[in-house]
Amino acid sequence: MIVIKLVNLPNINEKYNRNVGNVLLVKMANATKEILGEDNIYIRYSGLRFIVFAKNSTAEIVQPKVENLLSKYKQVYE
Repeated sequence: MIVIKLVNLPNINEKYNRNVGNVLLVKMANATKEILGEDNIYIRYSGLRFIVFAKNSTAEIVQPKVENLLSKYKQVYE
């Protein structure tokens, strides 16, 4: 299980507007599926969080993918 929290989303919604926050959220969700794969289970939880159930994986397998995902998030965020 991977938990991803988008801590800056409320600030983005407040500073720019909710539409910008929603576009960013969709881009982050698409990047997550692109990096982690389509065959996992994805849940948006509590507005700011994604929970990903990585099927047939271990922490050792998922960890490099999560590091890659964080790099991708930085690109999308900028």
